[in-house]
Amino acid sequence: MYPEKVGENAVKLLSCKESVRFWAEGQMDEASWWDRLSFRLHLISCLICRKYVRQLVTLGRAFDQSSHESVSSQRVADLKKRILHKLSI
Repeated sequence: MYPEKVGENAVKLLSCKESVRFWAEGQMDEASWWDRLSFRLHLISCLICRKYVRQLVTLGRAFDQSSHESVSSQRVADLKKRILHKLSI
C-alpha cells in the first residue's frame, strides 16, 4: 500500500485508491514521515483526490457538530465496514 523503492533514490508515489484508503482509514497519525509525505505529494498532483479529501474533512466537521449521540456504536461500526468494503472494490 505504501510507496515501494523503485531505484536507489526513487520512490513510487501512492495511487488514488491507496491515497483515499490511507485517509479514510485514519492512518495519518500512525504513518511514517515518508508515508505522510507521499500522501501529500499525491494530493498536490491529483486535483480529484484533493477535492475528495476536502469533502471528507467537511463531512467530518459537520458530523462532529451534529447531535450524533443517538447513533449507536454498532451502527457506526457497520457503516465504517460498508464504506471500507466499497473502497476495496
